[in-house]
Amino acid sequence: MAMTPHDMLDLGGGLNEGQPWASVNANEMTLLKNWYPFGRKLRRRGGVRLITTDSAWDENIYSMFPLKTSTDSWVMLTGGNTKIGKLDGNAVADLATPDSVNAGTDAWVWFQYKNFAYAMRPSAGKILRVSADSWQDAGIVRPSSACTIVDGGAGALSAAAYYGVYTFYNSATGMESNPADASAVLNLGSSKLIDWSGIGVSLNPFVDSRRLYRTLPDQVGEYFFISSLSNVLPLCCTTWENWSMSTRVGTPMTDISHVTKPPATGTPVTASHIEVIRQSTPDVWWRAQI
Repeated sequence: MAMTPHDMLDLGGGLNEGQPWASVNANEMTLLKNWYPFGRKLRRRGGVRLITTDSAWDENIYSMFPLKTSTDSWVMLTGGNTKIGKLDGNAVADLATPDSVNAGTDAWVWFQYKNFAYAMRPSAGKILRVSADSWQDAGIVRPSSACTIVDGGAGALSAAAYYGVYTFYNSATGMESNPADASAVLNLGSSKLIDWSGIGVSLNPFVDSRRLYRTLPDQVGEYFFISSLSNVLPLCCTTWENWSMSTRVGTPMTDISHVTKPPATGTPVTASHIEVIRQSTPDVWWRAQI
């Protein structure tokens, strides 16, 4: 017996699984393979294809993530057993890293913040920050050495004991390291300036600034924001800063974890003097009237 044809004008009802036939509408399906609803019709899925044709990566791929930056460039990232790679032409290439991660076969979980991807999984033991060129621990390692502060000559600071610290900072995301150890105490005379030296440079490409903090006169253990220096090579040689008296140096610095929001900066106001920030190799020397 010949089958009666039906002209189905609407197939866009989607799936309605697990229901008795009387509850399934004429434009719904209880099972749908290799097709998907699109408007009032069905479209066939395109299937799968190889993303690499040159050669296989040397690790299994446990997840992929499309990283698109603010410049509209994008790259397909791949998460492997012990490393991160990217699709480069017809092959997967390793991303550069100074770091290592525990081996594991769990799927990487990804998210994006600003122009960076972040990857995590239970076996990794850390969160990774990934760009189109490299990956490493998402934290910023604090400076390994303390800075030095000394008498900088005639100025307007009160006679008191002072301490200074500095941190590494990323201006795009607001991420900041914990501070370096405090400098040795500077017992400054009346009407003086402070010279800073020994401000280390971070080799982490994520770090673009170094932030300086110091105590108020005769204070211990609480540091206030002074200013910021570049960490991007070549470092600037000379710049100018306006700062007010020490009561307006900025907000206090708390103990900063690798992923918490850093302290806010102070607002510069009219200064009694303007001083030069200067650099010498290999140490960076900084001088400010506050």
